[in-house]
Amino acid sequence: MRIFRCTLLVMVSFTIGLLAVSMFVAHSQSKIAEQPKVISAAAPIFPAIALAARTLGEVVVEIKIDAAGNVTSARAMAGPPLLRKASEIAARRWKFAVAEGSSDARTVRLTFVFRATEKDLPETEITPVFVPPYKVEVTHNTPRIETYSIQ
Repeated sequence: MRIFRCTLLVMVSFTIGLLAVSMFVAHSQSKIAEQPKVISAAAPIFPAIALAARTLGEVVVEIKIDAAGNVTSARAMAGPPLLRKASEIAARRWKFAVAEGSSDARTVRLTFVFRATEKDLPETEITPVFVPPYKVEVTHNTPRIETYSIQ
C-alpha cells in the first residue's frame, strides 16, 4: 500500500509539473505573439554634447502604446544620461499596428545603441540600423581633436 501511495504521489506531482510547464510555455508564446508590430520607427540623433564627451552606450526606453498604435509616453529606464533625451524623443516618433480586439495600453521596451567609429566614413555610409523587433543602432564618426603648437 505504501508503494502505491508513493507511486501515486510521484505521478500526481509529475502531472502537475508538466501542466505548469505547458501553461508557462503557452503563456510565453502568447506574449511573443502579442508584441506590437512596428509600422514606422525613428532613429535618434547623436547629441553633439555626447559626441564631444565621447559618450557611447545603450539606452533602454519604456514606451506605452495606445490601441491606435500611437506612443503615449516614453521614459528612459537605463543608459548614459547624455543620450537619454534624444532616445526618448526618437521613441515618441515610433508607430505601431492597431491593437486587434483590445483597447488596453501596451508597453514595450526599445533599445537605442550609440556607437562611434574611428574610421572617417562618409556620412552616406553611416546610417542607423534597425534590428527587429525593437532595437536601433546609431553610429557616428568619432570627432577628431586637432592640436597645434604655436612657435
